Amino acid sequence: MADEQKRLKILFHSIESIGHINACIGLGQALTENGHYCIYFTRTKYAGNYSKFGFKELLLITKDDDEKSENNKTNHPSANDEWIIQHMITSGVLSSRSSLEKLDLYDRHKTEDYYVKNLAINMIKLHDQIARMIDEEKPDLIIVDHMLVAPCIAYGKIPWAFQWSSNPIPLYRSKELPPPFSGSILFKFEGYPIDDRSEWTEFVKIYETSTKPSLQYYQNLLNHECGYPETVDPEQFLFLSPYFNIYGFPLELDYMDIVKLPDNFIRLDAFCRYEIEQFEFPDEFRSKIQPKDKLIYLSLGSLGSCHVELMNRLINELSRAVHTKCIVSMGPLHERIQLADNMWGKPYLPQPKILPLVDLVITHGGNNTITETCMAGKPMIVIPLFVDQYDNAQRIQDKGYGYRLDQNQSNETELLTMIAAIFSDYQMQKRCTLISERLRCSKSKQKKACEKIEQFVMQFKSE
Repeated sequence: MADEQKRLKILFHSIESIGHINACIGLGQALTENGHYCIYFTRTKYAGNYSKFGFKELLLITKDDDEKSENNKTNHPSANDEWIIQHMITSGVLSSRSSLEKLDLYDRHKTEDYYVKNLAINMIKLHDQIARMIDEEKPDLIIVDHMLVAPCIAYGKIPWAFQWSSNPIPLYRSKELPPPFSGSILFKFEGYPIDDRSEWTEFVKIYETSTKPSLQYYQNLLNHECGYPETVDPEQFLFLSPYFNIYGFPLELDYMDIVKLPDNFIRLDAFCRYEIEQFEFPDEFRSKIQPKDKLIYLSLGSLGSCHVELMNRLINELSRAVHTKCIVSMGPLHERIQLADNMWGKPYLPQPKILPLVDLVITHGGNNTITETCMAGKPMIVIPLFVDQYDNAQRIQDKGYGYRLDQNQSNETELLTMIAAIFSDYQMQKRCTLISERLRCSKSKQKKACEKIEQFVMQFKSE
């Protein structure tokens, strides 16, 4: 616990996405336990996601914000963000196209409604507010979990850290690892490195001329429009902090056995937040669970669950699973999803409370779900939909914590076959138990992240 003289004020700026917001909450909870004061920038449509955990919110408002968006009647934290929901439905991001084919969607020359373009436009509108609030609050440190960094933060006088709550491959910038977002195989089944990397070469060629320069373009556009220099390193995909950078990924899944990161990177095992609400299954569903039943949790994330066709297809397949009951996180479009008799679900569920109660997790492969499931010690079937989810899916399979199932390759029986294989794979279950035991004992948020953050800020102030 920090004494009053060492108590830090830490400001978080997260991208408008529930997974990243939850990661910031998880680290903020650990910092608060250590005696520090955490505050959060947020937009109107995401207001309340931090304050319900007791954190102060700094509201960023544009003329386009709808005052009515404060009233969330669907009980899903993404429900007010109509733009992102519509974008996920219409853009092709959730389609069954391969990770290679989807690179076109991250190319500003080929996609008019590019997601990062929207981020840049909004941040340009909000930049003066961001700068003014930073000047008023005078934080000791700013932590940014965003694809773009506000120039007043990047070039300001207050130290800042870049937080990456996704698969860490982009941080390594190494040719020894598969290209980011590819989901390419790194190991053969037996655990030996693959010899043929021709698949990597094709992906890298397109990635280097589309995805990476498109992100750099919008960061430089943001800098220019706000009166700052266009100085993004052309070799750098993400705008990393010169001070220090934070990412969350279990050691067992990380790539440090192949490539090392610089000393100014802090790895913690998981950002896992602590849910404050109590949870138990409703009586009607609990009464259906028989002693021999296995419990499966299905979640494609707040954005992935917008793929209603895929959700309903998976639900139909799981309805035929013998001796199985399913818990379903239905997402913001829950009204279009029909659950079977052996299921129960809600638009949004307290995932960290549910994971310890189930036997298997079927997920899109978002970083929070991957790390939280490892923490709970449960095997996974990962159905990747976009960007780093492909890398997480492949890593889970390579390391023996579950299987990868691509939506464009699955058939009616493959999912049930995988489920049966996992329930009979005692080595996999033991592996999951061991990673859970280590993660629960590591306390990496407190011992690594918090202590290193404290040490850095104290040293910065003394110089």
